[in-house]
Amino acid sequence: MNETKTIKIWQYITTILVACNITLMLVIWLKPNNDPERQRIAPREIIINKLKFTNEQIKNYDSLIAIHRTKTNELHQKSAKWHEAFFENLKNNQYQPTIADSILNLIAATEKENDLMTFNHFKAVRAICTKEQQQEFDIIINEVLHTMKQGNNRRPENRPRPPMPPDGDRPPPPNREN
Repeated sequence: MNETKTIKIWQYITTILVACNITLMLVIWLKPNNDPERQRIAPREIIINKLKFTNEQIKNYDSLIAIHRTKTNELHQKSAKWHEAFFENLKNNQYQPTIADSILNLIAATEKENDLMTFNHFKAVRAICTKEQQQEFDIIINEVLHTMKQGNNRRPENRPRPPMPPDGDRPPPPNREN
């Protein structure tokens, strides 16, 4: 009888511990994410809030954003086309390094164009600021660029993945922390 009682006590303790573990896992998984580092604030919001833009400045800024996004999407599509052509070269039994090098130069030129376009975008944003806002802009621009870089780590829906190489191993992802 004493042994049966001990087994029942251990069964209760085990049941309680399992229930506590399940509850703890649910609380951890389902709690809202209040970690400020994990919450990503859009670059637009950073600029508008920290520079205290007026309604007129916001209107001008939004039009600059629309133009920038249109051009960026065009460049992403162009870059995706060049990447696809580059990896298509893998399928060719007559692999020619000169073709691959030419395509890589086109990819680099597209990236250069994108960086220059982004530079000019922020130059235009800075131009709509007052003198005081320009001083604050100079302070926050690196934060904004860092936020944009983090956002770019996610692959856009319309951007295709490079094809899988014949050996099945993908190349390592590019280092985006530069």
